[in-house]
Order: sequence, then structure tokens, then C-alpha cells
Amino acid sequence: MQRSQILVCLLLALLVALPSVAEDRWTVRFFGTDLKTSGSLRDAGPGQTLEVDLSGDIGFGAAIERRYGERWGVELSALTTEVESRIDLTGLNFEAVDVTDFRFVPVTLGLNYHVDVGERADFYFGPLVGHATYGDLEAFVDAVFAADLGLGPGVRVELEDDIVYGAQVGLDVPVGASGWGFNSSLRYLVAELEGEDSEPGDSTIDLDPLIATAGLSYRF
Repeated sequence: MQRSQILVCLLLALLVALPSVAEDRWTVRFFGTDLKTSGSLRDAGPGQTLEVDLSGDIGFGAAIERRYGERWGVELSALTTEVESRIDLTGLNFEAVDVTDFRFVPVTLGLNYHVDVGERADFYFGPLVGHATYGDLEAFVDAVFAADLGLGPGVRVELEDDIVYGAQVGLDVPVGASGWGFNSSLRYLVAELEGEDSEPGDSTIDLDPLIATAGLSYRF
């Protein structure tokens, strides 16, 4: 998490330091998120098959965009949400295993191209690149079940931070001349899960989330 905070500060400083033009302006967006993913891992071994399935959850985030003229803008965005995980292991009674959700915190920098759709709305789209921080993935095993198998009470997998990239489309709808408005967007990120202690050739999971956002915007 600390790395993400440092990255946000550095990118924000860069955004402010960029050369200004006569028509530049700012837009701040606050939004809720809904993450969808179908990431999974299937690993077959002697007499058993391990399957890990991921699903999304809701979260929240914020973004600030500096516009350059009528068409182009540079946007710094950060959001936080949880990813739900489920483990199935054939050949064993894995009803006795409780797997915790883990946090997903991507910080991205995007280049937006704005399409003129009149004064009632502002439509934009563009590429994204950034850095994602993951929380730890933990599995807790029932004490009796663990004793029968000679296992410990739980296991923690520290997920490695990763570079992410993707694209987004968005829409700002102003409310009068107050500067406030409604915002919604849809973004897709290419993101991969891997343990920090993983060896080359170890299995990874493609998270690759589709993230819908909706909230408020303020232009000044």
C-alpha cells in the first residue's frame, strides 16, 4: 500500500508540473466501482485437482484529469476494491478451508481523447498504464482437518505487485453551470497474480478485471 501512495504523489506532482496551455483546465472525479473478473487457475496433480476461482466486488476510487485544449487530457486515477477467491480441491474435503478475499489497488495514468458531443455530455476514451498493489491471500484450515492431514492452521501467500495496462471509455454529464456533474466509465486492465516467492514456471492467475465506475465529477 505504501508503494501506491508514493506513486500517487509522484504522478500527481508530474501532472501539476506539466507545461500549461492557455485552455487547460481540471476535472476531479469521485466514484464507486464494480469489478468483474473470471480469473481462474487449474493445477492437476496425482489423485487431486486444485482449482482457484476469482470474482469481483464493489469498491471506490478517485481521479484527477488535466485537460489540454478541447481534445486531450492526462488523468491520474486510483481505486481500491476486494477480489473474492474460492478454492476447490478434489479428493479432499475442502469445505474445511476458509479463504480470505484480497485487496486490489491499481494506480493508473491515462491519456484521454475527448469527443465533442455537445454541451450536454463529454465522452472520452484512451489507454491506461500503471502499477497494482495486491493484499495477501490467506487460507485458514479447520484445526481437526489440519491435524488429520498434518497441515498447519493456515497459509499466507504474499502477492507480488505488478505493472498493469489497458484502456477506458468514460462520460461526464454536467449539471448546469455549477461545474458539478455525473460521471461513469468502463475500464479494462491486464493484470496478473503471482506469489512473491514464485519460481520461474510456477502457475499464475490472470485477473484481467473489467471495472465499471459511477459517481460525481467537478470541473474547474
